[in-house]
Amino acid sequence: MKNRINDYKVTTSIFLDKSRPSVKSNTYPVRLRIIFQRKVKYYATGINLTNEENEFIFNPKPKQKIPDNLKNIKLDLAAKETRAKEIIDKLENFSFDTFEKKFFEKPLTKNFYSIIEQKRDDLIKAERIGTANTFDGTLKSLRNFKKDLSIDDITISFLNDYKKYMLKKGKSLTTIGMYLRNVRTLINESPLFNKENYPFGKDKFVIPSGANIKKALDFTDIEKIYNADLQNNLFEKYRDFFILSYLGNGVNISDIARLKFKNINDNTITFVREKTKKTTENKQKTIAIPITPEIKAIIDRYANKNTYPDNYIFSILTNDLSPVDQHKKIKFFTKLVNKHIKQICSNLGIEKNVSTYTARHSFATILKNSNVPISFISESLGHQNIKTTELYLGSFADNDKTKFLANLTNFKK
Repeated sequence: MKNRINDYKVTTSIFLDKSRPSVKSNTYPVRLRIIFQRKVKYYATGINLTNEENEFIFNPKPKQKIPDNLKNIKLDLAAKETRAKEIIDKLENFSFDTFEKKFFEKPLTKNFYSIIEQKRDDLIKAERIGTANTFDGTLKSLRNFKKDLSIDDITISFLNDYKKYMLKKGKSLTTIGMYLRNVRTLINESPLFNKENYPFGKDKFVIPSGANIKKALDFTDIEKIYNADLQNNLFEKYRDFFILSYLGNGVNISDIARLKFKNINDNTITFVREKTKKTTENKQKTIAIPITPEIKAIIDRYANKNTYPDNYIFSILTNDLSPVDQHKKIKFFTKLVNKHIKQICSNLGIEKNVSTYTARHSFATILKNSNVPISFISESLGHQNIKTTELYLGSFADNDKTKFLANLTNFKK
């Protein structure tokens, strides 16, 4: 297919590239070929064919019936070449760069499941694996509820029906709310959604939120966990990481796992929370944790021997892992901490649902009950949206920080 731009012909064609065979499947990749000013560039179509299949599609014998699957492939390839030609036709000045930007940009779609998949994939590329997983969960849940879904189908009635369906399946309001906030995010981002039909808000559909269950342990519970004679190396290890989170500004396991030796400086651990690193880049807060004797003891017990600045302090992660594999490792380690701390609490007679998040909540609550300034607690937790405390939030001297944090282990006195 030829098109003349600036007195030069732009030629497009679909061909079977036999220079790159797949040994396993005995197939060859089908490519889009574009020629301009004697320069040739090839683009993948995502389709592989055998010699026989290629002949069926492009050189069928008279009255030869093409199988339905190959008919669909032929239509798909024709559509790709037609799209390439249409893009070329619209370019005033052809260049491969401008063509590629247009050809590979993601087309807008009203298929809501395609919209979710695109969002999930973009989040994975941005290394926001945890958030990507919530969108993947949203996708699977909605597909189980409705096989096909257009963005125009997202109405107040649909949202109410989906909520009833999820409750009937025994899902919590927290889970339902998380999935529906993702739905709202995608609707807000889509230029194709008719804003006059916006289904969320007052007098429309209100996204449910889970009950705000207090998750903090009291001071005596923390004392029991801290002083427990466990006589088991594994239980001691996961208890210590729970205590490290509690003593270390309520730092979560994800951030503990990512700490490197370069984060330690002058008896202080400094870092930016992974949760806010990619979402509030203009207002990132650096968390500073004074290394108290209790924290130092835990670090000394479990730190890697090689203290090279770019090495992780703990062996939860290694430098060769992809972001996806990092997320899996952290999730698994967190699961182990939760499993062991629940068993420890059960053995100690602590009848509460304890998890790693409990350590963070306990850090804040116990300091608050010890009359530590709320502004210090806010600063320690790395909160961005507590405006009432931000009004008078200032930096605290290291001596003050150490004094405030000593409240966490008053039982040792």
